[in-house]
This record gives sequence, C-alpha cells and structure tokens, in this order.
Amino acid sequence: MSKRTEYRFDIQRKVTRVTGDSATGKSELVRLLIDSQVANSGIAVSCRYKCGVLNNLVFRRISEDIKTVCQKAKNHNSKNFEVAMRNLLSRDDNTLFFADEDFTDMNTDEFALYCKFTDSFFVLLCRNPLCKIPYSYTEIYSVRKSGRFHF
Repeated sequence: MSKRTEYRFDIQRKVTRVTGDSATGKSELVRLLIDSQVANSGIAVSCRYKCGVLNNLVFRRISEDIKTVCQKAKNHNSKNFEVAMRNLLSRDDNTLFFADEDFTDMNTDEFALYCKFTDSFFVLLCRNPLCKIPYSYTEIYSVRKSGRFHF
C-alpha cells in the first residue's frame, strides 16, 4: 500500500507562517523535506527555488557570524552595516527555507536579521506568535484535520 501526501504552497511574501494543532502534519512536512535529500527516497519536491530546512544546529554558525557583524558595526542603520550583512548572507539567497517549531532561534534578533538581509523565503511552522519578524496576516495558514483528511 502506498501513502500519498502532498503539500501545496503559493508563497506570496518573504515570510509565511503555518499554524495548526498537534498531529496535523506540520512537522511531517519538515521530515519529508529532510528525507527528500536522500537518493531513492521516493519523495519528490517540485519548487522553483532550492528548498532547505533550518534548525538550531544549522543556524548556530550563521547566528555567530551575524553577531560578529553586529558587534563590529557602530550603526545598524548604516549602509556599511547593510552591505556587510548582505555580503555575509547572500550565499543563502534564492532559497525557500522551512523551519519547524523546534527551531528555537525563530524568535531571536539574529534570525530576524537573517530574514531581512537574505533574498529568500521562509515558511515557519509554529503555533506561537512571531514577535521579531514582520509578516502579513494574509500569509498565515492553518493546517486542519478532519478524520483522516488534512487540509
């Protein structure tokens, strides 16, 4: 027996928030994305952008680099600060990042700067509000479950 699962997103803005109760498939989406990186996994991802998964381990190195740039900058509103951040983070441009709610750095200043200075998109799967990241109320989606169907 084969099980077919499909997630569809039309990303309209830089940050999209996906909410939902436990066991509705939010974390499963992230697990499937990780598994899709393994050859012959049988999982296909169709996207115009490279897809990546953010977690605390991956983000730790980036976070330290962001902190270093912030400490060196005298004025975080200056053009020099913006150029330094873009130079640091441009390697992650044109990526669609997914982050599950176990990504505890989601509400940090460093992650907010990361979102601001990369030309990428972020799908953040979380139930708690995001305090440091600006996002549109039109880009908040909810996963719901009715019997065996999720929508």
